[in-house]
Amino acid sequence: MSLVLIVDFRTPSRYLSAEEDLKKLVRGVKLILRIAQVEPLASHLDHKDESPLLDHQLHLKSDKELEEVVRERLETLYHPAGTCRMAPLEDGGVVDAKLRVYGVQGLRVCDASIFPEIVSGHTVRFLYVTQRYDLDAYMWLN
Repeated sequence: MSLVLIVDFRTPSRYLSAEEDLKKLVRGVKLILRIAQVEPLASHLDHKDESPLLDHQLHLKSDKELEEVVRERLETLYHPAGTCRMAPLEDGGVVDAKLRVYGVQGLRVCDASIFPEIVSGHTVRFLYVTQRYDLDAYMWLN
């Protein structure tokens, strides 16, 4: 049996594919905007500055307009984790326990993309352990 993996890096992420995600983000934006209007924060902000870069008029927008703002500005700021999940192939995994990509001879992955779940804590700590594991596995394989 041969397995062919086709990856199209131009494919956009599935951000906001669930309507509830968009609604939660809009509620969060509205909460932040309300917080910015009350003390002690309000007196530290220049609400008179009309520069469009500062978004001082966001609090006047409707939920539909805020949805558009969220859609326009949402992006990944951190290293995505779990995009090349280490798990059995039948469970949707992409790499095996020795970090070898299923169906691609000689290709191994050793970064946060192999984490089966997002880690609680700074990703780099877990990357050090993963890299050490990979080094040991590589030495054992060769």
